Amino acid sequence: MSENRLTAANSRLSLRVDENIGKVKAYGYAEIDFNGYLPGNAYVNTNSDSMRLRVFYLDLSAGKWDLLGGQSWSLLTPNRTGLSPFLSEIYNTVHLDTAYNAGIVYARQAQLRMVYHFTPGIAVGLSVENPEQFSGSAVTFPALFSTSETDTNSSSGSGGGTATPNLHPDVIAKLAYDHKFGQRTWHVEAAGLLTPVAIATASTSSHASVEDRREGGGAALNMNLEVLPGLHLIADSFWSDGGGRYTGALGPQFAVAQHGSVDAPFTVQMVHSGAGLGGFEYQLNRSTLLSLIYGGTYFSRVSSLDPSTNKLVGYGFVGSANSNNRYIQEGSFATVTSIFHRPSYGSVQLITQFSYIERTPWYVAPGMPRNAHLFENYVDIRYVLP
Repeated sequence: MSENRLTAANSRLSLRVDENIGKVKAYGYAEIDFNGYLPGNAYVNTNSDSMRLRVFYLDLSAGKWDLLGGQSWSLLTPNRTGLSPFLSEIYNTVHLDTAYNAGIVYARQAQLRMVYHFTPGIAVGLSVENPEQFSGSAVTFPALFSTSETDTNSSSGSGGGTATPNLHPDVIAKLAYDHKFGQRTWHVEAAGLLTPVAIATASTSSHASVEDRREGGGAALNMNLEVLPGLHLIADSFWSDGGGRYTGALGPQFAVAQHGSVDAPFTVQMVHSGAGLGGFEYQLNRSTLLSLIYGGTYFSRVSSLDPSTNKLVGYGFVGSANSNNRYIQEGSFATVTSIFHRPSYGSVQLITQFSYIERTPWYVAPGMPRNAHLFENYVDIRYVLP
């Protein structure tokens, strides 16, 4: 099947305010678009796309220190240079697809971030960021965890809303190294993630209430290297035990098990996940940028036997729903061309994207296709205000 759609929802508005307070440089930045919640009849007549907060933060800079508070891109998101929160210095591709590309590790969330610049080319950052323990709708829970009073509302379901309990903020650290070889810039960074999960089992006649706490973690190594003038080689990698939320939430952070008997407490099972992306961006001339990348995500399987039903539960087991992703792969070619630019009038850009996506579940019913695939093409005319 195919679909055609015209929309202005990707339009963005932004505001930046700068001020010097003694030796401290301060700026506030806010950015919104219109890709928020849509009512059921949004495209019928009025196309009422809802406004959505993207980022809104305050940054203070003094000497070698930077302090950022508010909602911004996660420190785990790859940078093009340094540890800057600016969108132009973040690497999230040049795609029009608001889901970016499979293999990208990212989030936009509330945080408190501190960065120290050892030298102009070496910086280290530490951030505490909004957590959201996440299993998603694809995970199968033990029957009693989902339906009985022993669930004390401690499952994460699809991971939305403040009803989901969180043990402590996610903690992310990153070290970045930037160097120039003549006029060519090289950026290399390494990052680490600590992310928690906690679930509870209410008291029964055989045991007191029990809470199971687990700490997940992950590590990333990313590079953005200008190997020839205007030609940037990009390679990003991420592996985690429970970091699935940062891979576009394409798979779960954890599953739940109940070992032994129906009176046994519930326990957390972290899901291993990985992501990777490689490709290049080439500034063909002053007006045109070309991008060719390939990326993918992977989620491991984890399962246990539910003592109340004697059936397998978890993620990726034999008989699981075909929404239990094993691999998601995407190759994309994109262009950004400036067809008009004057400082007093702004600029007009023509942006295109052509992508092929393939999704492979852990299990499909006999006789059904083993994977699904999709072609998607985007064309955008963007006017940038001066």
